[in-house]
Amino acid sequence: MFSSEAVGIWTLGAAWSAFMQGDADGALTLAREATHELAWRDLLAFEGLAIGTRATVAAWLGRPDEAQECLARLTPGMRALVITDLEAAQAESWLAFRAGEPSPAASVERAVEAAEGRHHDWWLALAALSAIRMGQPSAVCAVLRRLPAHHSGASVRLFLAYGDALEQGDPAALVAAAQGLETAGYLAAAYDAARQALALGAHPDAASAARRARVIVTRVGAVLSPSPTARSGIADLLTAREWAVASAAATRARNREIAESLGLSHRTVENHLAAVYRKLGVSGRDELREVVTAAAIA
Repeated sequence: MFSSEAVGIWTLGAAWSAFMQGDADGALTLAREATHELAWRDLLAFEGLAIGTRATVAAWLGRPDEAQECLARLTPGMRALVITDLEAAQAESWLAFRAGEPSPAASVERAVEAAEGRHHDWWLALAALSAIRMGQPSAVCAVLRRLPAHHSGASVRLFLAYGDALEQGDPAALVAAAQGLETAGYLAAAYDAARQALALGAHPDAASAARRARVIVTRVGAVLSPSPTARSGIADLLTAREWAVASAAATRARNREIAESLGLSHRTVENHLAAVYRKLGVSGRDELREVVTAAAIA
C-alpha cells in the first residue's frame, strides 16, 4: 500500500504536468490533493512545494483568496528551500500580474537570481518561464543564459528561445517558439507566445507571422482548461466552438482560414460568427477584437 507521502509526491508531479499542458482546472484539483496528502506525512519536505504549487495555480486562475491563504501557510523554514521559494515567487508574481501591477515578475526575478548556482536549474527554468509568459523576459533570460551547458536541456532551450524572441520583439521567432512549446506539450506557454506574436502588429514581419500565430491561438485555445472564455466571464454567452471562431476572427483571420484550422465548412463558420456578434452585441471584427482581447487576459 502506498504511503501518503508517495501519493502526495506523485500527485504533485501530476499537478505541475497538468498546469504546463494547459489544464489549470485539473492542476488545481491535483495540487489540493497533494497538499492534503503531504500534510499527513512529509519526510522529504515536499509539503511546502505542494502548497506553493497550489498558490501558483490559484493565482493564475484568478483566485487571489486561495492563493494568499496558501502563501500565508508557508513557514520561513519552507521558503528556505530553493524550490519552494521559486514556487511561492511564481504565485506572488501571478497575483501581481492579475492585479495589473507594473512590474509583476519582480518576485520571480528575485527568486530566480537567488536560485542560480544552487543546483535546482529545472525549477529555476520553470519559474523563469512564468516571467516570460508575463512579458517580462529580460532579467530571467540573463540567468538562463548563464546556466551550465550540460544543465540546459531541450525544454530550457525552448524557454530561452521564447524569452529571447519576446525581448527582441520578433514575431516570426515568437511563432517558432510557440510551435516548439506546443510540440513539447507546454500548451499554456505556447498560447501566450502566439498571442504575444499577434500583439506585435507594427513589426515589419508581423503580417507573415500572423497567420501561423492565429492557427496556434485557435488550436491551442480550444483545448485549454479553463478556456479563455471561462476566464473572461462570458462562458455562459458562447459555446466552445463559438469562442474558437470568435478568437480566430478577432486576430483578423479570414473565414476560409478559420474553417481550415477548425475543420469546419465555410457556411458553419459564418453561422457561428453571426451568433457571436448577436450574443456579444458587437457589429464587426474591430469591436469583436476588443472584446476577445479583454476576455483572453482577464
